Amino acid sequence: MIHCSYLFYNAANLKAKYLKQLEEVLVSCVTVQHKVAITRQAVKETVTRAKDEETKEPDADLYDDLLEESIGELEIDSPLEEAIAQAASLKSFKDLLKQNNVATNSDGDLVPTEFISTFIDPISKKRMTDPVRNKICNHIYDRSSITSMISRSKHTFKCPAIGCGNRNPMKLSDLKEAPDVKRQLTLQQKRQ
Repeated sequence: MIHCSYLFYNAANLKAKYLKQLEEVLVSCVTVQHKVAITRQAVKETVTRAKDEETKEPDADLYDDLLEESIGELEIDSPLEEAIAQAASLKSFKDLLKQNNVATNSDGDLVPTEFISTFIDPISKKRMTDPVRNKICNHIYDRSSITSMISRSKHTFKCPAIGCGNRNPMKLSDLKEAPDVKRQLTLQQKRQ
């Protein structure tokens, strides 16, 4: 039996997983940009340093060694970790995460600190306005749609939630108020 809270939890975890992957892509991009910038600078330095002192012409035999030396020196002078920490794209991404209530835990993994539940009624496929809970399986429905279906089906209507193990016909007496969901819906409306 799948409960709504479980589905929302999984959706939040999936969102966190994709955001983490996006962050890893951004780090990869910053890494490549850093390596390209270092290589460009090293090539410029190598061209300047690889000239024969007497003829002032480029000495091709010096290029490989000087290029490696320049890259090594530049990598020490400008460490990758520093470039990642200062990258504007990553800073913007992290600011955007903060604005959308997503934080990181001690391992650096993204963790949603808030997620919005839409509370879609499984019958009408519309946002619930008056939620009720099934006492048997704990699934939630909008009162008007579930009472209408139970009344029309003549005691053969079963829980419409996908994967529900409750296969008994539903009765109006199986329904109870869902004040917790009603409170969440009210809070959600106030935020919008």
